[in-house]
Amino acid sequence: MLHVLIADDHLAVRIGMMVLVKEVLGVSCKIDMAAEGTELFKHLKATRYDILITDLNMPDLNSTSFIKQIISIQPEIRILVVSVNPSNAFAKYCIRAGAFGYIQKGTDDNEIRNAIQNLAIGKKYIPESQVNTFMAGEHYNNPFDTLSAREQEVMFLLLKGNGLLEISNILDIAITTASTYKRRIFEKLNVANTIELKFLSEQQQPSTEK
Repeated sequence: MLHVLIADDHLAVRIGMMVLVKEVLGVSCKIDMAAEGTELFKHLKATRYDILITDLNMPDLNSTSFIKQIISIQPEIRILVVSVNPSNAFAKYCIRAGAFGYIQKGTDDNEIRNAIQNLAIGKKYIPESQVNTFMAGEHYNNPFDTLSAREQEVMFLLLKGNGLLEISNILDIAITTASTYKRRIFEKLNVANTIELKFLSEQQQPSTEK
């Protein structure tokens, strides 16, 4: 019997995901829930799970680096990220960090079912919208791939609406360092402000041309 942990700060999302999990895995599967980061890690330290379905944007969960933290606690856990954050900017990063799949919220329920089924048998799941990104290799020039791991973290916080002071506090870095990371991100992605950054993250699509 598979043991699943669902983490999201919205009750309706947790309930809806629980329904989908039981449809795919059967009503006998065991499901626990967490509404914020502290509760998520409390569960992970106390109980072994086969699958974790989690959002990125939750209280006490401020960075995509949490995927590596989770794997350090439970190396065999299969993580499916279901987030409002644009998949074009975050899917590849999360999977490289160790997640088994990434789905953007609002996607068709059937895709979520397919992802859960894949994770249940130990397979990674790449959304159909992201297949070209992962398969294009050197022929796809994704600007987000130019960002370092720390720059990805800062970008994530910028997209959440955090200012430089908040970012410096969350990541425990000097505000001048946070400002430097922000400047580098904007230079690498050729954007002038956070509005353009958000637009790029939502619109960036892989090219199938060689």
